[in-house]
Amino acid sequence: MPREWTPAVETAIAEDTLNIAWLLELETVEGWLRSTDRDVALTYDSNPFEAAHHTWEVQGEINSGANLVPEPITLKFDGADQYDSTSILARLIARTWHQRQIILRGILLNETSVIGQFIEWRGRMDMLDFTTKTQSEAIAVMSCEGGTFKVLDRNHSTVSDADQRRRNPDDAFFKNQAKRVGQRMPFGTKSVAIPGSTSGSDFSSVSSGGYINYIR
Repeated sequence: MPREWTPAVETAIAEDTLNIAWLLELETVEGWLRSTDRDVALTYDSNPFEAAHHTWEVQGEINSGANLVPEPITLKFDGADQYDSTSILARLIARTWHQRQIILRGILLNETSVIGQFIEWRGRMDMLDFTTKTQSEAIAVMSCEGGTFKVLDRNHSTVSDADQRRRNPDDAFFKNQAKRVGQRMPFGTKSVAIPGSTSGSDFSSVSSGGYINYIR
């Protein structure tokens, strides 16, 4: 589900016009290079992003490690673009870029209008390798070191009963949510104390079990 649940996003989902696009920003000594993987140019945060016509993509998934530190990502470019002086790859090669910033954003579109953002990854450009094999696609692979990963920021909103009823009027899963705010609910067996009782402790205990917090 998109983190930015706005009326525009909801309308796009209802009308089946919601799309996504990736925006790539590469910092070089000579200035920023900005591109989108879409086949049409886009404008985001007052910056123009040229259409790359799907000549680059993110390889694999954007993940974080066990300690929530963002893992490196890999970008794959069409290697043939290195010979096209107008391409983003050829211009990057001609500039000074090593260990400079990279910003990768995933945005939400209603057709071609930007209506939200669902992920932002920031890091540093590290290595750029070219692979050219006989009778195979020429590719350029850039590895990027992890930096801040804003999708890991705490989301301060939760789904309420009213929110869920708008999506499905018959879904009563969240109807008791507001009645359990701040309480610790035991799971397991042989409850010794029920949350909310006057036990003189903020933490009730259970035998062979634990606790799940209801989140506000």
